[in-house]
Amino acid sequence: MAAGAMMLAAGLTAAAVTSTTAYADTVDNVIKDNAWVWGSDAGNAHADGALIVKNDIDSYMRLDISGIRADAKSVTLNLSKKNAANTLKVQRASENLSKDGKDTDTAWNESNITWSTKPIASDTDAVSVDMESGNVSFGVDITKLVNDAKAAGDATMTLRLSTEGTTGSDLYSTRADGSLQPYVDAAYADDEKPVDFAVKTPFASYIANGETAQKIVNIRTDDGKYLTVNKNTGAITTVDSKDNAGLFVIYGYDYTASDYDGKGGAQQTTYAIKSLVNGKYLTIQNYGTEKNQPYYNMSGSAYEVKATADSVLWNERFYLSEYAKAGKIAIATHLNSLRDGAEGAQSPVQATDKGMTAVAGDHHVYKYAFEDASANLLEAHATVNGTSAVVQWAPVNGDADASHYSVQGATVTSADGVLSATVDGLKTGSRKITVNYANGNVKASDDVTVRVFNHPGVTLSEKQLDAMKEHVAKKEDPWYSDYLRLKNTAPDNTASADFVDTPQEGVGRGDQPGHGNIAYYEKASAAAYFNALEWVITGESKYADKTVEILSGWSDKLSILDGRDQILGASLSTDKLINAAEIVRYYDGGYSGYSTADFAKFQTLMLNVVYPVIQDGGAPMNANGNWDVIPINTMIAIGVVTDNAEIYDNAVNMYKSPYINGSIVNYVSDWGQTAESARDQAHGQLGVGAMGDICAIAEQQGDDLWSLENNKLAKAYNWAAQYNMFSGEGELKAQPIDNIFGRTDNWAKWSTMEEQGVYRGQLRPIYETALAHYSKVPGVDVTWMAKAAEASRPEGFVHYDNLNFDTLTSYNGEADTSKTGTTPYFQIRTRIAPWYQTAWNAIAQYGEIPEGSNSITGGVLPKNYTTETTDSYFTTQSDGTVKVAAKQKDATVYRLVTNSDETYSVQDATTGKYLSVGAKADDGTNPITATADKVGDNEKFTMTSWIGISYLSHDGRMVEQTVVGSDASCTTDNPDVTKCAPALRLGTAATPAAAADTKTTNWLQFTYHDAVSVPGDGDNGGNGSGDNGSGNNGGSDNSGSDNGSDNGNGSGNGGSNGSGNGAGSGNAGNGGAGSDNGATNGSGSGNGSSNGNGSNGSGVTGQQTGKPSANAVKTTNGNAKLSRTGASVAAVTVLAVIALAAGVTLTLRRKAK
Repeated sequence: MAAGAMMLAAGLTAAAVTSTTAYADTVDNVIKDNAWVWGSDAGNAHADGALIVKNDIDSYMRLDISGIRADAKSVTLNLSKKNAANTLKVQRASENLSKDGKDTDTAWNESNITWSTKPIASDTDAVSVDMESGNVSFGVDITKLVNDAKAAGDATMTLRLSTEGTTGSDLYSTRADGSLQPYVDAAYADDEKPVDFAVKTPFASYIANGETAQKIVNIRTDDGKYLTVNKNTGAITTVDSKDNAGLFVIYGYDYTASDYDGKGGAQQTTYAIKSLVNGKYLTIQNYGTEKNQPYYNMSGSAYEVKATADSVLWNERFYLSEYAKAGKIAIATHLNSLRDGAEGAQSPVQATDKGMTAVAGDHHVYKYAFEDASANLLEAHATVNGTSAVVQWAPVNGDADASHYSVQGATVTSADGVLSATVDGLKTGSRKITVNYANGNVKASDDVTVRVFNHPGVTLSEKQLDAMKEHVAKKEDPWYSDYLRLKNTAPDNTASADFVDTPQEGVGRGDQPGHGNIAYYEKASAAAYFNALEWVITGESKYADKTVEILSGWSDKLSILDGRDQILGASLSTDKLINAAEIVRYYDGGYSGYSTADFAKFQTLMLNVVYPVIQDGGAPMNANGNWDVIPINTMIAIGVVTDNAEIYDNAVNMYKSPYINGSIVNYVSDWGQTAESARDQAHGQLGVGAMGDICAIAEQQGDDLWSLENNKLAKAYNWAAQYNMFSGEGELKAQPIDNIFGRTDNWAKWSTMEEQGVYRGQLRPIYETALAHYSKVPGVDVTWMAKAAEASRPEGFVHYDNLNFDTLTSYNGEADTSKTGTTPYFQIRTRIAPWYQTAWNAIAQYGEIPEGSNSITGGVLPKNYTTETTDSYFTTQSDGTVKVAAKQKDATVYRLVTNSDETYSVQDATTGKYLSVGAKADDGTNPITATADKVGDNEKFTMTSWIGISYLSHDGRMVEQTVVGSDASCTTDNPDVTKCAPALRLGTAATPAAAADTKTTNWLQFTYHDAVSVPGDGDNGGNGSGDNGSGNNGGSDNSGSDNGSDNGNGSGNGGSNGSGNGAGSGNAGNGGAGSDNGATNGSGSGNGSSNGNGSNGSGVTGQQTGKPSANAVKTTNGNAKLSRTGASVAAVTVLAVIALAAGVTLTLRRKAK
């Protein structure tokens, strides 16, 4: 693949487009010399794939116009560009170089032209064209310039391309990839403008129409030969006789929800062509079985079209343009160009006796005749509604006589050219329905699989929702704490019945062209889901009413999802909408306020607006695996909510396919690293979480995708968790991961960790769902996913890209009965630059990055790997002030405490002091210090979570970070990070209603951490009981025994001896549940000494004082409250499980590395 193709495939912006006069004749070899020059005497660039235009950069292009007829109606110069918007000026210029502002006799060429010798341009008949931002293509009308040149008797013409903009725009040159190269076409009065080949849409569903034959044909080339197919290889060649021609079926995928605006994307009509010789679809993709095979069928620079595909995805979609007067059809394909953001570049398909091919940059038109033929083709489709299935099909060879068809147990009817039969009495599960046709000796049949799915059965089942409701009613943690997060911390009022929805006719994600405003859709989807959960928990109809309002509002209005990133826009949030619909439609018999008609409209929205955008995964954009797994997740959910077995099966097959970039086969390595894990942790965790969501939906329907590839997804969760829990240096296997496209650009394959953004430690809300499954599977290691899930529990809201609140909905472990409840521990990081570093160049600016320390080409995360050279974490100072003064490994650990009035307090886990709002200063702000012994009004905050950050408020005012320090730079835009630092204060600004109205100075990043010992937690003693059975597990006082004892069951009588305040020497015996639990010998914490019955959750391995436990055993299953490996107390802070007189159970945890 050429470098130009790599650049576009990188996915920064939209694809190039064809000429605005694509029906015109391309004039071969018009563009000769082309180069750009810049503002220096010797400035010349004639080998680049780009022609740059800027206020001090000009580009020149010589055209051979001798082949353009004098009667040309229009002549168009077709250009493709990337990056900034500009106004392009096109002028005629001299054919010769200049000197001292005058023409010379020396003709310019690509090598000799410079800024000081560039040809002199004329303003006569100059043309200006506005160029949109991003990768777009456009036509420049140069008719007048060409006519003037031809009238003067010139056979060539030079054009100067320039702009007055100070930001450059790159036009692609003749040295770019073929589909991006400039070209010229000319239109004449007798030209026929083609139109899309007409598509009949007899059914209500996009997919049913797309999979119904439009025509059965023989295909004849312009030179009178016919296409045929080699049954074994799928090769397509031509033959002289129609008797030897192959039969082909034409299918049309016509987006009917809105009119196509001519700007590419999923709304453009596409076509599939199926060979009846071998039953395969025509494709440009290579479906061979060789390892590391090319992605496309290639022969040199030509893409080969073969009949080898079993089903229709992106590379089986073609474009058919009909020349009605001529009775001809042109066939084109997209090759490797990108689909979205503008009309995708198309290349014509040519058939010869050597094969069927397409070449990038070929702008000729090859025309075919589609000669009607017949075949006994019957293609049935089914729509399931409750326990009934309506089966529909088009007539066989035009025979609409219902008496010629039969379906067992159903009556066949015929109306408006469609045959139908309704099959009743379906039960949950799959069933095959056969449609038979018989008319004399002509017979045909087709089987259609229908499936009644479990409902609610997307991410959450009835049983899970019941359990959630019960746990919250009992105020059991961790569920209840996560419910309070839902109730009180979700952004933008999304968990409130007061949420104000603004449904749109169109929304777009990514670069224009598109409708924009994707935030409306994201917030509405979240609000629908969150309100549905609130309805289940509280039973209050106002929440269900809000959910129904949102679902129905968007169902009635939305008709298009567009933009360059429309695949993500249509899938990232839609799963929340679908979950919401499933809940109010089916939970506890369904909400009475959600009518069957309204639900049917929602199903139509999914089938006809969303599904066409996501049906091919990320292939239309040659995209990374996340662009596959995210739409696959939404696709499988659509299959369930619409009871569409075909869509559901398509999603499952794509998830398992070796030909999909984001499948479990290709996206996850054997050791668990994903293709995008080195890109950044937002993308790395997003893909893993989407895969887990896919598996969870399949599990609700009785299908096991979790175990594929020997439970490989579990390794992916562990890999992501270990890295983001700051572990793995020198031992975690990591290397650049290939993709099936063979792309090696820096948007597809990464050899440096965090190459596109340094976000280590920012846990996404993905671990609870996977842990809930894998913790119950014998032999599957859940060590690190358990650590990540526990550290970030309760999960709360983290990002609109995720479901969120999975602790509330999916946690299936033991209840947390500790005194403090589920209180997460975290370090607080600023998001203010330059302290907050998210790029390697910023990191290198303030400290040395050892050579190779972030490279993974050595196959492992380097031992000296670091992502920080400045302090960016808050620490409590000796005077109690809280300011940025440490890197992650040395930063203060805080704890979030939920108060009885549902406010939050932040406690320093080292000192036990609470963050407190001090007296108002002269500037109206209030200092915040960690000095309070108890929680009073000044220690209470409200918290809102939003897109990876949280922000706090007190008394309606925002907590902010003020840069402090004695250096003069502290009050400038370029503070000295060694002398200045952000400190916490209560600002004067009121807390805004919209999260987007907050500022970076309000944003706090919580980097979750293993729990640590907090002074005062051991004041009260009591009994804790072991999780399973009975047994004794005594620990010897300060003995540092070598072996952690395995599987101590029941309430072990382990002595806990703590002396004085702080760390006392002693051992805590742990009753174990699950596998491989050992006695813990560690430093007890508490006041005074007390003896009690030790208690511990499942999955704790042996720990000791002085040296590591010799037999510290890895946790392999059990939804452990704790999953810890053996470690020395010298390196690890341990809070022993102690049982004191007042019934308090404290939790044993390890401090993260």
